[in-house]
Amino acid sequence: MTQISGLYNFRDLSGIDIDGGTVQPNTFFRSDAFYLIDEAGVKTMQDLNITRVVDLRATFETTERINKVAPIEEVHHPIFEREFIPDWSKQVPKLLYPQIITERAHRIASAIELIADADGATVVHCTAGKDRTGLVVGVALSAVGAKDDDIADNYALSQENLSGEWLEKSLLVFEKLGINISDHNKKVMVETPKWLMMDAMSFIRDKWGSSRNYLVEAGLAESKLDKFSEKLLAS
Repeated sequence: MTQISGLYNFRDLSGIDIDGGTVQPNTFFRSDAFYLIDEAGVKTMQDLNITRVVDLRATFETTERINKVAPIEEVHHPIFEREFIPDWSKQVPKLLYPQIITERAHRIASAIELIADADGATVVHCTAGKDRTGLVVGVALSAVGAKDDDIADNYALSQENLSGEWLEKSLLVFEKLGINISDHNKKVMVETPKWLMMDAMSFIRDKWGSSRNYLVEAGLAESKLDKFSEKLLAS
């Protein structure tokens, strides 16, 4: 797995089975935010054929921690802004993800359109690369035929990536801002239990029939999903 200095939760989504085959290397990536990356890291991204970075963070997050990915194209596409800040305490009882799925469907759908339309590979990220990123990645892969189990296994990898140095650095930022983070919320900042993503995928299927139906109802053209699938399968 490619390691990039300054990133803790960066990974290639290759190897996941979808309709028609398997996601090919250097077509679709996920990550945490890029504010600590250096020039060598950007060069590595270019070598991986990454031509677009889709930033799902709220505007205030992008101004506090500015990405450093130039000359790679960066598209700011917040899933939500300050007026929709989920309650961390609701995440473990599995209320947070259904809320985002239901109330921000159009933003999830348009994020996937940005991924499909990129000339080369795309990396999608938020702050930690687990919640907003996890949902966009999960819905996107599900819509082109990935199994819930494979999606959830990949989602679960984030916990180990975030539990060490990433968490320590994040807590230092909060400390400088005078914000005290409870032990509960420290756990929520890094936890990615497999069952949580499995439940999110089941929620979509129960309410919309499939992730594909969910995205189409949210405004994404089926032709964009076909384009996305073709990109993932390209060798």
